[in-house]
Amino acid sequence: MTMTYETPKLKEACEADQNILNKLTIIKTDAPTYGTPGPTNLHAQAKHAHITNQTGVAWVYGGTPIGSDQLILALGRKSDRAGNGSSGYIWDKNGNP
Repeated sequence: MTMTYETPKLKEACEADQNILNKLTIIKTDAPTYGTPGPTNLHAQAKHAHITNQTGVAWVYGGTPIGSDQLILALGRKSDRAGNGSSGYIWDKNGNP
């Protein structure tokens, strides 16, 4: 099982926050069934989950069998200004939700 990140800054941001690390553990251990579909604007097969009421993480499962690898795509914050396919978040691939 391999977890990778879209950017080095995203990896740094994720590793600096215990709440995010806790969520990443769930993403890995419950693969590939965990998460809500979207944001499709980041990847057609993306999933996301809440970290807090206002923040979230997006990823895509891959590998063989599916779910054995996880690519963390972005961190996001809830926003009424979020565009189509964003699952209601403004996503940032550098870890600045």
